[in-house]
Amino acid sequence: MFCKGNFKIKSKEKGGWFVGWFMDCCERSEDIEIKYWEFEPGIPKHDRKYQKQCMEITLILKGKIEGIVEGERIKLEAGDYVMIPPRVKNGFPDNVFEYAEGITIKFPSIFNDKVVLDENWCEISDSKPK
Repeated sequence: MFCKGNFKIKSKEKGGWFVGWFMDCCERSEDIEIKYWEFEPGIPKHDRKYQKQCMEITLILKGKIEGIVEGERIKLEAGDYVMIPPRVKNGFPDNVFEYAEGITIKFPSIFNDKVVLDENWCEISDSKPK
């Protein structure tokens, strides 16, 4: 079975995610999660976190953002990407310099893989299901 859809529309149903273990029908996959996101300029409300087992790749389609990986500030703009291995603490985006759109891909798609961190980068708790 194949799927066809509009990721900008579909992503509004599950907090940006449109492929993953938590989706219904043909968008359900235990191999990969895909999220489309948009951020306005400013300091976004976004978790600092790490993934226990998933690899995370973020592609910047538009705009300029800054994030933190293992304590290092990294600026990204349209055309850039960042690839974050499991267990690497990160906060993306931490600052949005101009309106930004992007795609985040995580693989494999694992229930409860995200660990949320506080402002001091200490574990708060495992994530809740999407």
